[in-house]
Amino acid sequence: MEQEKQRSSLVRWLIAGLAVLAVATVAYGVTNEQNNLERNSRAALAAAGVEVDDVRFEGRDATLIAAPDFPDRARAEAIVLAVEGVRAVVWDTPGQAGPDATSTTVAGAPDTTVTATAVPTPTTTVPSTTSTTAVVAVGPHLDASLSEGRLTVSGVLPDEASAQRLAGVTNAIFAPFIDNQISVDGTVGEAAWVPNIASGVAALAIAGEAQLSIVNGVATLTGTTGTEQKKATVGGAIQAAVGEATTVVNSIVVTGQVPPSYQAVGSPDGTITLAGVMPDQRAIDTIAGAAAQIYGPERIQNTMTVGENVEATFSVFRIPLTFTLLQPLTQWNIDIENDVISGAFLGGASFAVGSAQLTPELEALLDTAAGIILRNPTSVLVIEGHTDSRGPADENQALSERRAQAAVAYLVPKGIDPQRLIATGFGETQPIASNDTAEGRASNRRVQFVFGPPQGG
Repeated sequence: MEQEKQRSSLVRWLIAGLAVLAVATVAYGVTNEQNNLERNSRAALAAAGVEVDDVRFEGRDATLIAAPDFPDRARAEAIVLAVEGVRAVVWDTPGQAGPDATSTTVAGAPDTTVTATAVPTPTTTVPSTTSTTAVVAVGPHLDASLSEGRLTVSGVLPDEASAQRLAGVTNAIFAPFIDNQISVDGTVGEAAWVPNIASGVAALAIAGEAQLSIVNGVATLTGTTGTEQKKATVGGAIQAAVGEATTVVNSIVVTGQVPPSYQAVGSPDGTITLAGVMPDQRAIDTIAGAAAQIYGPERIQNTMTVGENVEATFSVFRIPLTFTLLQPLTQWNIDIENDVISGAFLGGASFAVGSAQLTPELEALLDTAAGIILRNPTSVLVIEGHTDSRGPADENQALSERRAQAAVAYLVPKGIDPQRLIATGFGETQPIASNDTAEGRASNRRVQFVFGPPQGG
């Protein structure tokens, strides 16, 4: 019954097929894209606590307006360029004359004034909070610091492949709040911890506030976390990543704070309901503000409160980014309880009759699913395939299973471990609309998703 109750909270994402003139379609599409990029960029900046005077778009090119002495210029560039679809950043500085009043960066253009380009791993110039050491590094070394949801990573690795591996994993989990200062030097030699260090850095998110320094065969962990269990989990993950040849010194301080709780529901009428207990008012204002940027303040029902002795976990700083990710969906729910994220959503994109071939709309829905699962590395994703009631029940059951498997096949190349993806088919047994109409049958030919912690472990 509980599974049925969870599924009943899901709703269709309707696909409208309105025939219009080609010129009008293009004009609307460009305007709509600009509006979406502007809204999403504002939301990302608000989530990061970065305030510029204004954000404007012409096509896919952003104009950021700020005073000449605006201190977070590089950080703002990285955040906006991390928004999907943004091609370039233009700075406009009112009141400043001369050639530097406006500076432009276009991806791939040489000799630009501002070095913000749309690269896979955005960087910022936020000063590193990584603790310093008097030890002189011999061979590869690394420092990583996670503070208030922002990762700063620096050091020297022996080859480009290792640096790219680290960049890919950290970008998937921490972007756009990341400052990657890693350099490559082929003369530093090898170290046993290098091949798997990406998973070690990713484990810092478990603690929330943590620093990792690896130098001369010793990995030192500092920072704070709520429980002894989380301290041990982070230390174990680091040890598994660096290998037995590297000594791990776990000096994380246990605070005894309790994790926050969070519940968010997107309803069919566009209302977004936010509830839960947060560590401070700033967290509440940032989350509610990010939701208002995407959906409009009139649609937000916020009952979040400030709790006593509540830990500022990594998830607190990621929540504001979820609204952009979930924007295409008309109904969804997300819960965070005891550091475990779970929820469900349905996009409404439909399969053709008798087909397991993914449509562009279904691929867009799967991209949303990939974003959620990549940013929650301890979660699994159950992918449910469904059919309408036309045809024999046994054939529909087999078809629903093929649809779920097609979704898995699409997600694995996105970098998701196949062991975190569970495909299951329900045939025609779980309709969300009437099978008596063509529209209803199309809605029932679908995949839907439930994500959360692994079961039975």
